[in-house]
Parts: sequence; C-alpha cells; structure tokens
Amino acid sequence: MQKTIFSLCLLALCVLISCNESINIQPLCTSLDSNPVWTAENFKTGYTIQFPPTYVGDGAAQNSSYYFDKYASGSDVRFFWRHCGFAFCDEYGLVPLTTFRETITTLSSEIFNTGGYVVRNDLTEYKLFCDDSGVSAVFYYNTLPDADGALFLKMDDDQYYAAVLMNYKSTALQEVEDILKTIQIGNIVPPSI
Repeated sequence: MQKTIFSLCLLALCVLISCNESINIQPLCTSLDSNPVWTAENFKTGYTIQFPPTYVGDGAAQNSSYYFDKYASGSDVRFFWRHCGFAFCDEYGLVPLTTFRETITTLSSEIFNTGGYVVRNDLTEYKLFCDDSGVSAVFYYNTLPDADGALFLKMDDDQYYAAVLMNYKSTALQEVEDILKTIQIGNIVPPSI
C-alpha cells in the first residue's frame, strides 16, 4: 500500500514537472507611454525620451546620440551614456545580451565601458518595458541607497544592447521608471534653429 502511494506521488510529481516546463509564462510588463506634460527630446537614433522640467544637462549633446547626460537639479538622479574606445564612439554597448539574465554584474566591463561613468554595484533586479510588439527594453537596477541602473533596448537583431546608465538615490526609483517608460520609437524632435 505504501509502495503504491509512493509510486502515485512520484508519478504525479513527474507529470507536474513536465507540465511546468511546457507552460509559457508571459512576463509582467510596463507599457511604454508618453507623458503629456513633459517635453520630448532626442535620445538615440530614432528614439526620444521625456524628462520632468527640473532636469538639466545636455541630453543628446549636439544632436549626437553617442553622448547623453541628463540629471535632476538636486543630483538625486543622473542618466548618462558615453561609450567610446580609442578610435571610435558607439551609440550602444558593443556586446549584446544574447540571452535574458536575471542579474548583471559590474564585471561585464564590455557592457559598462562608458568613459568614466560607472555602474558601481551588481544589478540584481529587472523590469520589462513593452510596446505593441512585446518586450522592447529591460531595465536592470539594484536597490542600494546609492543605486545604479542600466537600460537595454531591443534592436532589429532581437538582442538587447546597453543604451543608458543611471545613478540615483533608491528613493527616486519610481521617478527613474516614469522617465524610462516615455522612450518612444520613431518620434524625432527636429533640431532647434
């Protein structure tokens, strides 16, 4: 009798495990959406982003998406990007995330070589951002008091490339997420004359 009960339990466990492997779990996603109050500005080639009016800095300097710097007046939040080697600068990190990771370590120097700006600690949390076609960006971050973050955008090759890094006080995490969800594809701000 005990042998039969044990065998049935073992069989049920095997069925349960095999069923779990075939279940396709849809990720929790934050929708990308513009903010009707904030002003849009160029971010990357073919992308815009919006910031609250209290933010200062060059943004995409001189219509270049190779350098980006925007920060809150109180210095609680900073968005930055400069990915330059000895002979060139690049709009994105050179090494894509070919597979989804739950954690990004600071040892991934090929991802975080940003000309003096640093991601100081491992990024142990993530949030997905989606548009009509599915997951379009992954925001990796940590929850330390002086927090770090990195946004990876999905490109045409279906891989994710580092696009902007952030340093911020952990109390400003919601503000960072509110800004990131304003990233729009194809909405370009014409240069001012």
